Amino acid sequence: MMDVLTKYRVFGDTRCYMYSVEWQKRGLPHAHVLIWLLNKLHSNEVNDIISAKIPDPVTDPHLHDIVTTQMVHGPCGALSPLSPCMADGKCTKRYPRPLVAETVTGNDGYPVYRRRSKEDNGRTIKVKVQNQEIEIGNEFIVPYCPLLSRIFETSANVESCHLAKSIKYLCKYVTKGSDMAVFGIASENANDEISNFQMGRYVGTNEALWRLLSFQIPKYPTVVTTNMRVQLQNDQSAAQFSKQLLAVGNGKVPVDATSGLITLTNDFCRFVDSQAVNENVFPNISENYQNYAWLSERAILAANNNDVHALNFTIQSKIAGDLVTYKSVDSITNPDDVVNYPTEFLNSLELPGFPPHNLQLKVGTVIMILRNLNPPRLCNGSVKRLMPNLIEATIINGKYAGENVCIPRIPMIPTDLPFDFKRLQFPVRLALAITINKSQGQSLSVCGINLENHCFSHTFSYTLRVHELGNHPLCLC
Repeated sequence: MMDVLTKYRVFGDTRCYMYSVEWQKRGLPHAHVLIWLLNKLHSNEVNDIISAKIPDPVTDPHLHDIVTTQMVHGPCGALSPLSPCMADGKCTKRYPRPLVAETVTGNDGYPVYRRRSKEDNGRTIKVKVQNQEIEIGNEFIVPYCPLLSRIFETSANVESCHLAKSIKYLCKYVTKGSDMAVFGIASENANDEISNFQMGRYVGTNEALWRLLSFQIPKYPTVVTTNMRVQLQNDQSAAQFSKQLLAVGNGKVPVDATSGLITLTNDFCRFVDSQAVNENVFPNISENYQNYAWLSERAILAANNNDVHALNFTIQSKIAGDLVTYKSVDSITNPDDVVNYPTEFLNSLELPGFPPHNLQLKVGTVIMILRNLNPPRLCNGSVKRLMPNLIEATIINGKYAGENVCIPRIPMIPTDLPFDFKRLQFPVRLALAITINKSQGQSLSVCGINLENHCFSHTFSYTLRVHELGNHPLCLC
C-alpha cells in the first residue's frame, strides 16, 4: 500500500509519511497511515480522490459491492440503539453524518463530505438489522478512496485533515504504540520484601507469527561517518575544527563536575564581548544591508528568545531609515473571559513562535515568516517597503531568492494557553539574530554565538552546519 500511495502518487506528490501497524488482541492487523502532501488539498479537490457516496451499481458494480460490504458503518442510532458504537444514546463515531450537496471544511478540521440525500438523487441500499430489512443512504458511508478500494478490495477509511490540532492528534495516535501493562512478580523467597516489576505488552499469536515470518520491520538508512566536504578541502584547520565540533555535539568534551559546564579552547573559536560579536558578524551593516547575498550567509545565534530580541533591536538600530511600529489587535475569543484577561495583559504576552504586540521594523532589515502563508515560496526575507496594512519584502534565500512578496496581517490563536485569544498582526519577526534551535538545518558562512545565558545542553554546536570553515568561523561571547 505504501508503494501505491508514495511511488504512484494516488493523492499527489508526497512530502513525507508515517504509519503504524496495529494488532487488536487476536484479530487481524490494520495500519494507521498519515501522509503529508507537497501541495495543499483544497475543498474543491477533495471530491476527486475521496468519496462518501454509494457507487452506481450499473456503471460500477465492482466498486458498489466493495463499498456496500466494507464501507458501511452500523447502522446505528435510532435504527440500532444496541450497536457497539453507541454510548449515552449517541454514536461515538458521529454517525449518521449530515447529508450535504457539496464538500465543505468542518469546525474540527475534517471535511464534511458531499453526501446527497435520496431527494437529491442520492442512492440507497437495504441492509439487515435484527432480522429486519431497512433502507439506508449515504449518511452511513465511511469516506473512502475509490481507487484504493478497487485495488485492495478491503476496508480503507481515507480522511483529509487541515487543522494543526487534528494533525497533532493523528501524529499521537499513529505513534502511540501497543497496549502496555505493569505487573508484579511475587518472589518465592519469603525473606525478600522487594517486589520486582516488569513492563510488558500483549502479543497475540497472529502478531507473533507475522513478526517471525514476515519481512524486516525496521529500515536502517545509510549513516554518513566521514565529512567529505572537509576532507576534499585538504585544510588541516578545517579538519581540526570539524573534529572539535563533533566532539562537543557527541558529548566527548569533559564536563566540570561543579558547574556542569564545558570549556572551549581558543583555537576552536574567538571569545569576545557582545558588541564585538555584532561587529564581526555584521561589519558595516549600514552600507551592506541592501546586499541580500551578504545578509543570507550570516547570523547571530542565542540561547533564548529574550537575548534574540535584544540583539535584533541593537543590530537593526544601525540600519539607516525610519523605525516603523506596528501594534497588534489582541482580543479574547470567549466573551465570558473578557473581564479576567484585559487587553493590556494580552498585549504584554510574548509567546514563542508568535509575533510581538509591538513590532518595530526598518526598510532593509531581515525578517522571518512565522506562518506558512505560501510554504514553497516564503522564507526569510529583507523588508523592501513598509505600508500601513502590508509589508513588501524580498526573499533572500532558496530558489525564489530575489522575488518580491507581500505579507498581510493575519489573525493568530495560540494553542498552548489555558485561554484562547486572537492576535491580529504581521506574522514576522526580526531575524538578524535567531535562536540556536531555530538555526537547525541552516548553512552559515559567518556565525556568532551569544552565550551570555547558558544553554540547557552541551549539544548547541551540533545544531550548526558550518558552510565555510576558516581559521575562526565562530565568534562567542
